[in-house]
Amino acid sequence: MQQMVQSWEGKLLSKNLQGVGENFVSVLVAFIVKKEKGDPLDELGQALSSEDSRRVYKARYYPNGSFLTAELGGNTSFVCNSVFESQHLIKKGAAVRIGCGDTVQVLKNPWLPSHYSVKSVYKSLQEDNGERHTNESSGFWRKIWNLKVPPKVKNLLWRVAAGCLPTKSHLQTKHVQVNELCPFCNAERETISHVLITCSYSKDCWNRLGIGVPTLVSGTFSSWLDEIFSRFVDGERMLISMVAWALWKCRNDLVWDNKNKSTGEVVTLATTVLNQWQSAQDKTQNTTLGYSNSQDGDECWHSKCLIL
Repeated sequence: MQQMVQSWEGKLLSKNLQGVGENFVSVLVAFIVKKEKGDPLDELGQALSSEDSRRVYKARYYPNGSFLTAELGGNTSFVCNSVFESQHLIKKGAAVRIGCGDTVQVLKNPWLPSHYSVKSVYKSLQEDNGERHTNESSGFWRKIWNLKVPPKVKNLLWRVAAGCLPTKSHLQTKHVQVNELCPFCNAERETISHVLITCSYSKDCWNRLGIGVPTLVSGTFSSWLDEIFSRFVDGERMLISMVAWALWKCRNDLVWDNKNKSTGEVVTLATTVLNQWQSAQDKTQNTTLGYSNSQDGDECWHSKCLIL
């Protein structure tokens, strides 16, 4: 196997890889052997992310430039495609080290320092996606996290606000070959706003709840929800959130299990799950009945043998 991999090095690796040498070959051989034996690959993962691995990647995808100037070719791997998804973000905040300045192109290279953090990248992504409709002063997220609803409902609202709900139109942007039509109406593209607000099926659900939906809804579901929350109090906000969750659940039941529910069943599902969850929370909070007394308004447990 050692000779086989060395033959690969001589035949397939370009001149740009000169100097990678025996270390790369030995790591590759060890990787193949361990993979065939089923041994853990943790140490190899660290080895493959070393300087040698970086040079292999550079030689394969951008031999005459850098990651910031590289362009995807027609025969790239899934890993390469995933890495290049972050290129535009890195360009926004990355800055090259000047050093002596001999290799820096002042008009082309990003060399001015900037404050770049995970938080700033997240905000940049939200602005690119048109989701920065709220700020810290709006209290939108505080309203979401303070809702007394199951955690899975809060998780759904967060995914909706982040624009990462796997609707058919969103899956297509990830190169997933799916029919883009809404499974409820089969008439329009399934976007987040459509499937949860403007679809005729969804509108009927909101009308049953007493929340009218205008003919045209501008902006995102998050902006619509923020406006709706401003008109209602906590109890109604909880039910609105539950209906949004029930809509998405019934959509998934239709797509994956071919189960078609009426709009009345959607609203019933939302109210039933909310009532059951609230009842379970009440029972959880009243588990210390042994320390209660007859004046605190809670049920008190008494042994039957003591009742006269």
